[in-house]
Amino acid sequence: MRKKRTWFIMVSLGMVSLMFNGFATNLAAASQSKGGGMGVDVGYAMFTQEQFKGGVAAGLSLFYSFTDSFRIELRGGFISNQVENDPEGLSKGTLTMIPIQLSLHYRFKVSNTFRPYVGGGVGYYLNNFSLEGETEWQSLGFDIKDEVDNSFGYHLEVGMDYFFTPRMAFTLDVRYCIVSLSGSYSITDQVSSITNSGDIEGALDHINFAAGLKFLF
Repeated sequence: MRKKRTWFIMVSLGMVSLMFNGFATNLAAASQSKGGGMGVDVGYAMFTQEQFKGGVAAGLSLFYSFTDSFRIELRGGFISNQVENDPEGLSKGTLTMIPIQLSLHYRFKVSNTFRPYVGGGVGYYLNNFSLEGETEWQSLGFDIKDEVDNSFGYHLEVGMDYFFTPRMAFTLDVRYCIVSLSGSYSITDQVSSITNSGDIEGALDHINFAAGLKFLF
């Protein structure tokens, strides 16, 4: 009876060892192999200009690793940002941004499960501004309009992927985005129809903090 029990324990330990070794091998291959995948993330965008108060951010990405170290990524995001009134900039309202960013990452091999990376790239930003209190200004006899143009920018980033299954990783990403701000404003007196207008110039630089998941195909 004791021999059967010992044999059973040895067989069980052997099966567990084989399963663990197979999992570790698959995990190493997944974290290092070429191929594509997708990612989702949520986070917070913190702007460097005081007028912009920052807000929630989210993103969806597609990526392809063409070597063990280099990966290219296309990411589309969404940022909602509260804006305080600035006499030389935008009025009070909400600025929404849809960044479309192309990045190149260099991945470091720390372990089979942990792969930090650095990267950078360029982006095109679809911007929209919604003025707060527009009806109040109209009731006072003024029509106010602030418009923001789409803009180009570039970014630098650092991040990490932690593989907890062969095909799934938890990711942290921080990217510093340098983005230009351009647009126009106009204030029209409803009685006299006199309009005062001008250009808006500035920056939409921000730091995007994100956490999410990556799925390998």
